[in-house]
Amino acid sequence: MARAQTATVTSETHAASHATAISASVPYRRSQAQPNTTLANGRGGVSVAIGEAKRVARYLATLKRNRNGSGRIRGRNRIAVSDCVECFQDTLDNLHRSLYVLRKLSARDFGSQVEDVATWVSAALTDEDTCLDGFDEETGKRVKPLINRVSNVTYMTSNALALINKLATAGPECLNNG
Repeated sequence: MARAQTATVTSETHAASHATAISASVPYRRSQAQPNTTLANGRGGVSVAIGEAKRVARYLATLKRNRNGSGRIRGRNRIAVSDCVECFQDTLDNLHRSLYVLRKLSARDFGSQVEDVATWVSAALTDEDTCLDGFDEETGKRVKPLINRVSNVTYMTSNALALINKLATAGPECLNNG
């Protein structure tokens, strides 16, 4: 296996490892199993993004409700947190819709289905970025952990989109093995 191909495969496998527990040490072979792995990685990437988005949505809802105490967020940041709660609901809606379609992929409608999924995952990324927009100038000690958590979800969602794009490249043949 060529060194460049090994690095690419290792990087792609690493991005999907959170989702599917596929080890980077699994040898890469062009076989019938590879496309099926691509499908599993796409589903897994979206599932991981959903899990992280749910955790952050709960965190944001807690911040929004917290009116007293040392963790209290005030002023413009409080409004931004409220906006983030809405953005993350939209993110979760788009990611859940994507996972549903990924579980129901058909060879006949594969192209349009994967295109829809890519659009929805991209919309989820936009919602996450919109959440962060409210905090552009605000980097206080109470806001930094929030920004870090949202950025982590954005990272996971971006990885999911990359895996969906790889699935689109694999084509409907990836449905042959499961």
